Amino acid sequence: MSMNLRPLAPVMAAIFALTALPAIADHETGHDAVARGGIQALEERVWDIEQTNASQGQSIIDLQNLVIPGTKSVDCSAAETIQAALDAAVPGDTIEVSGTCNEAVTINTAKIKLVGVSSAKVIAPAGSGAAIRVRAMNAEVSGFMAITGVTRGIQVERSGFALIRNNTIVGSGSQGIFIRESSSARIDNNTVDGSGSHGIHITDSSFAQVEGNNVVKNNGRHGIIVSGSASGNIYGNTITSNASNGILLADGGNADIDDNVITDNAGNGVRVGRNSSARLARNVSIANPNTFQRNGVFGVSCREFSSLQVRVIQIFGTGADANVSGATSIGVTDCALGNVASDPNF
Repeated sequence: MSMNLRPLAPVMAAIFALTALPAIADHETGHDAVARGGIQALEERVWDIEQTNASQGQSIIDLQNLVIPGTKSVDCSAAETIQAALDAAVPGDTIEVSGTCNEAVTINTAKIKLVGVSSAKVIAPAGSGAAIRVRAMNAEVSGFMAITGVTRGIQVERSGFALIRNNTIVGSGSQGIFIRESSSARIDNNTVDGSGSHGIHITDSSFAQVEGNNVVKNNGRHGIIVSGSASGNIYGNTITSNASNGILLADGGNADIDDNVITDNAGNGVRVGRNSSARLARNVSIANPNTFQRNGVFGVSCREFSSLQVRVIQIFGTGADANVSGATSIGVTDCALGNVASDPNF
């Protein structure tokens, strides 16, 4: 056995002894705080290695080659690349990006934070696909001034998970954000604008929480689509001026839809397709209705073999979208409807 290999238990004991040291006079210097932060990171890294070693029937770690996660900077204006930093990253790293990065990148390592600073942009070059792919667990993509893909802006796949927050995803050739292959995402406070097809697409038995002031607008087809036995929670967003439906549920897709402003879409505000289901308002005790205005067909429309549950009164504007199609006597009764509030528009 190499001299720099030690049993895991004494290493952990030493770390716990260090973290047990009291702070001096109930406050720490900057150096103390940094040291304790390093110890915490070391604990997390040792824990990760312990789990790997345990699965392989081992109980030792190589302290000499132990790598502590930290923050790396990438300046694309200085010919540095995000992908090179990602390839060298360890779980827990934060990669801060500045400049305009003309590349398509893939996150394959868990617990990576990819953070845009100083108006950073990721523009996928011609002949590539998605600007940013996530194929790992617990990734974060945040803070980018612009993300533009030849096909998709951000694509989460292969059972990955991503927090997608505070970005502008603009002008991608197909979808702005694409969640597929049993993946999941939290999508929070982004602008998804001008995609060639859908703004946000959740499919292939995936799940996404689309919540918190996302603006989904000016996309070439639907604002948000949930399809292929996928599901979503769509709360508190503005979905406007899309070329077809604001929200489409199709091919077994289902979603809770609550507290959104859904306006000026060329199709329906919400379209519930075949074998799909929607629930308007997640909690009857919290009256947060959706607001529908000036949609080109109906505020809410259903196809056969679909279901719609309305738990609180919804707010409808004037014109065509003052009605709900396919749900009650004012439309074709294709939709299995439950818990309808006493709204005169129903």
